[in-house]
Amino acid sequence: MGLETYHGKIYYYAKEWNGGRVKSRYGAFGDMALLFAVLDEDRREEARAEAEAERAELAKLDAEEARIADYLEKTDRAVSEALERAGYHRPSRKLEWMRCHGKRSEKNAM
Repeated sequence: MGLETYHGKIYYYAKEWNGGRVKSRYGAFGDMALLFAVLDEDRREEARAEAEAERAELAKLDAEEARIADYLEKTDRAVSEALERAGYHRPSRKLEWMRCHGKRSEKNAM
């Protein structure tokens, strides 16, 4: 809060960062200073609640994304195994599946 007391009076100053320094801007004094302080605290609490709700939503989305990634990985593995059993191979992960033209022996590989 930006409540400060000078010479027995309560003042409210709005604090904000500007260029790496805190700047104080006069808001009110007396009862209005207390009202501004309460309103400012309510605004901050509302912002905290919104941020917490957003974090919870992002956590839910991250869990869903992990579940989908796991499903895609399992599907890719199953498709790869099925194609290999059917006689296909893929020279690298970037290339397409190709039909094998015959088994390579150890002599031919060298």
